[in-house]
Amino acid sequence: MKKIVLAFTLLLAFISAVQAQTPQQTLNQYISDLQKTPNDYALREKIIKHVQAMKPAPAVPDAARKYMDRGIAAIEGAKTEEDFRAASAEFLKAVNLAPWLGDAYRNLAIARDKSGQYDAALNNLRLYLLTSPSPADEAWAKSLINKVEYRKEKAAKESSPAAMAEKKRQEEGAVLKKIDGARYKYRHSDSRDAGYWILDIRGNQVIKGFVITSSRFSP
Repeated sequence: MKKIVLAFTLLLAFISAVQAQTPQQTLNQYISDLQKTPNDYALREKIIKHVQAMKPAPAVPDAARKYMDRGIAAIEGAKTEEDFRAASAEFLKAVNLAPWLGDAYRNLAIARDKSGQYDAALNNLRLYLLTSPSPADEAWAKSLINKVEYRKEKAAKESSPAAMAEKKRQEEGAVLKKIDGARYKYRHSDSRDAGYWILDIRGNQVIKGFVITSSRFSP
């Protein structure tokens, strides 16, 4: 009985401690937990919903704004997938410091999409939609989700074994077509004969012949 009473007392103490936390303290705890598991999208959703209920809204850390600016600078000059991955790294730092920041998820989704990281792009677009964007931005995000899903499916098909084999076949066919009709010669000599080999390319066949220019053979 004493154990039951003790357990109940501890439970009440725990509930009281949780209830005593301010919204900001709860947010700080969530963010601390997120640092340990940055891929916990359920926790990110919880943080977004928690912040939406906070009055006033929490201030965005200066460091998060700094990484947003760095990410925008990176994406403005991006030309390759690697450039967009560099931009993603900056936006990711921003959403780790301010996991409720809609614009950071939006920009991160764009950079992920451009670098071919389609699953991550979709996750970030869905988080962006939870931040209550304007109707126009919501429509934009839903449209981009459709486009990213198509690009993801296309990439999966192109990387399948059958697609890779077909790509290799086409590449080999292009090489054969390019050298079709060509003739290659190279000199050759041994202890008996001197001359040169001839290789004629006819479609996917190689016709080989040897032309003797001098012979040391004697019967």
